[in-house]
Amino acid sequence: MSNIVRVNTRIPEHLNDWIDQQAHITGLSKSAVILTALQNYRREQEALDMMGVISEMMEKIDKLEKNSQSDPE
Repeated sequence: MSNIVRVNTRIPEHLNDWIDQQAHITGLSKSAVILTALQNYRREQEALDMMGVISEMMEKIDKLEKNSQSDPE
């Protein structure tokens, strides 16, 4: 398991209210709600990064297919 570190930050009141509400609804601590939100955000960002890589790969495949179709054998 990774080492756990403390992070202190300030957030707007409306976000704090939302975290309180989510903690109450889910039965999780506020820290757990924040950790879950950060983990989800990280996964989303990694997925977006991977989509960019996939897009580049698809462009390269398209170019290779076009080149192979135009090359006489």
